[in-house]
Amino acid sequence: MAHDVFISVSSKDKVTGDAVCAALEVHGISCWIAPRDIEPGAEWAESIIDAITDARCLVLVFSGHANTSPQIRREVERAVNKDIPIIPLRIEDVPPSKTLEYFISTPHWLDAFTPPLDRHLERLAQAIRRRLGQTPADAAVAGKPAAAKTATRASVKTATPEADDMAVIPAGHFSMGSNAAETTREKVPDQWGAWERPQHKVTLRSFLLAKHTVTRGEFAEFAAVTGYSPSGSYVWTGSKYEFSATANWQSPGFEQTDRHPVVCVSHDDAEAYIRWYSQKMGRAYRLPSEAEWEYAARAGTTTARYWGDSSTAQCDYANGADLTAKDKFPGWTVAECRDGWVYTAPVGSFRPNAWGLYDMLGNVWEWTADCWNESYAGAPSDGSAWTTGNCGGRVVRGGAWSGIPWLLRSALRSWVASGNRYVDSGFRLARTLP
Repeated sequence: MAHDVFISVSSKDKVTGDAVCAALEVHGISCWIAPRDIEPGAEWAESIIDAITDARCLVLVFSGHANTSPQIRREVERAVNKDIPIIPLRIEDVPPSKTLEYFISTPHWLDAFTPPLDRHLERLAQAIRRRLGQTPADAAVAGKPAAAKTATRASVKTATPEADDMAVIPAGHFSMGSNAAETTREKVPDQWGAWERPQHKVTLRSFLLAKHTVTRGEFAEFAAVTGYSPSGSYVWTGSKYEFSATANWQSPGFEQTDRHPVVCVSHDDAEAYIRWYSQKMGRAYRLPSEAEWEYAARAGTTTARYWGDSSTAQCDYANGADLTAKDKFPGWTVAECRDGWVYTAPVGSFRPNAWGLYDMLGNVWEWTADCWNESYAGAPSDGSAWTTGNCGGRVVRGGAWSGIPWLLRSALRSWVASGNRYVDSGFRLARTLP
């Protein structure tokens, strides 16, 4: 069956290759990638040859691994011999080897080795559309049944904001949790460290995750349309959290704009928003599972934070307890840097991780779909939410503006009663891909 793009990628770069394919499919560009699209029982080499022949262009995911791969060389050579255009997507700053240079010295490189990856994939999708002679509206309905192709441009327009606001998280696997070396180095209390173990392998399908947490402005639209008006929240007094019956998402005790993350929302409030938003958009949204959240936060890294092990770069990537906060709260333990914010910062104020996600650490704790369990013993290994255990308490991840350095780690987990609201808790949306 014909397809728009053949993805030529080394098995060692499979996570990136899957991300490329998933991103193109979100944009309505059909792609073929091994081993996903090889039929069970089919001969591998023949399937590859047929898939390249049936493709309208070939995207070469180029890296040092691709440089030395005989399979990549054969795939590129096949495309050249069949006059199939090649678009090289370079994910590492390396020149082609002499072997590959013979075939790909002419096409212009699309360099994608600086984060965020999704920005480069958007440009790649645009280049492929031009190559295929598609408009964005054409691409949105490409490959659908004939009846679906009669949709008007207005009916497919709603897909455009999602491409901007959601990041494609590639399929893959990772080691979830932390080891004793990390928690000892970070001086994590024993109880909290035990919550992050045992480390275990989790394998996940590709999914969509919002680049930002839900903002105060977005929640305001929901409240205005539905009349939903939650009130009563735990606020920070300067020395402890204390319940206030009058505090709410509109009055958290500090100034916010519509671009700040909504706070003082419970798990139940988040679910109410998601039900409304799903109906509004005509798609099913949800909270991410805890495993999805950590996998996305790490973005392929194994360090304590997605920028490295040290907290010294915190102020480039995350809004946590820092010297700015220490000016107001002198007793705090803080990172030795200054980010300019005591409380919440507008979403997207700091550098994203490698997958284009902002504020995965810091700013606000983020609700997940999982019930609370005090260790990972018996946890799902497929990335799904853990729906047994203490379901009156739900897992929160990521730390917040109030988070001291050891709280702002990719493996860090805690829990909050599902009906409770806190001045440093919010949420972001996820969506399952077909």
